[in-house]
Amino acid sequence: MDFDQTQYSPVTESPSSQDSNGFAPGKVDLEKISELSAQKKRSEPAKLPAQKKRAKQSKSLSPEEHSERIRLEEEIKNVLEQCSNLHYQCDNLHYRLGELLDPIRKHKLHRSTHGTRFHRYCQDTHGIGSRHADNCIQHFNIKNDMDKMRIVHCQNHPDETSSIILPTNLEQTKALGKLKSPKMQWEVWKKSVEVANGKIPSASDVKKIIEEYFSEPIPKDWQMDDVFILKELKGEKKKYNGSYCFAKELKDRTVTVESQNSTLTVNSNHLKKIDLPNAKQQLQQNWERLERIQENVELRKEPKVAELVERIGKQITFSSLEENILTCIEKYCEVTESESEL
Repeated sequence: MDFDQTQYSPVTESPSSQDSNGFAPGKVDLEKISELSAQKKRSEPAKLPAQKKRAKQSKSLSPEEHSERIRLEEEIKNVLEQCSNLHYQCDNLHYRLGELLDPIRKHKLHRSTHGTRFHRYCQDTHGIGSRHADNCIQHFNIKNDMDKMRIVHCQNHPDETSSIILPTNLEQTKALGKLKSPKMQWEVWKKSVEVANGKIPSASDVKKIIEEYFSEPIPKDWQMDDVFILKELKGEKKKYNGSYCFAKELKDRTVTVESQNSTLTVNSNHLKKIDLPNAKQQLQQNWERLERIQENVELRKEPKVAELVERIGKQITFSSLEENILTCIEKYCEVTESESEL
């Protein structure tokens, strides 16, 4: 078989077949590629190295800052040793710890090793959690602000001595820290001291005053025995949300109410008034009826049924289905007709 060489002869590339960079299709010119790459690098501004340099300079500390950081860290170490001996309960040490941590955060003296991560610095360097570090700094700043307010107050009211007392622990300043301005913090603290008869108020006392500070005055049309629904309660009182109650005592900003199983004092903004005829009488009838059912021995063996009864009992009126459920449970628990009627 003859081999036709003319079909496989080399193709000579014409200048017109080269691309814009001078390369012929199918051929690689390493020298040309290197030259073009060098030209591209020369044409691009060297921004990235400059940015890295500025970032490095911003993280570095001046000699004065470095010395100050070392000094503060040594004092923090001493304070933590004293705190460990006192089981972390000494107010003066909390204040001192906040005093030492505050300039580190304020002047970012931690940036050379931790950048912007102050909380990570506290944990890595001192073993202090982020929340405790923030609480100590807040404690330091609030006491300083209050000391200034106290000086001004005593100058304007020289006869008042109860306002000389300042917060003594972290829990008090944590509660006060929810108030945005030093003036508000001072007013609430001063009121707390007055309520405590000039003594140091507890953190719970401060929280109550704060709640009253933000609560609205009681509407003028509210009266004794009015029925309400409890709402937006927090903490230990949260479980009463959605429960019915009636007013036993009304003050300027608080109401003492009686629910099915307890008596509470709440702010007016935690109450929603129910305008129904004979509401209190109906509510008390429901409570007595449910109490008889809940006291039954048989019901205690059925926790899910008892839970259903408790949920129904939070209402002031029953639907026809709920009424039938309660009647069925009364029959099962052998609550007599005379006992279930009022």
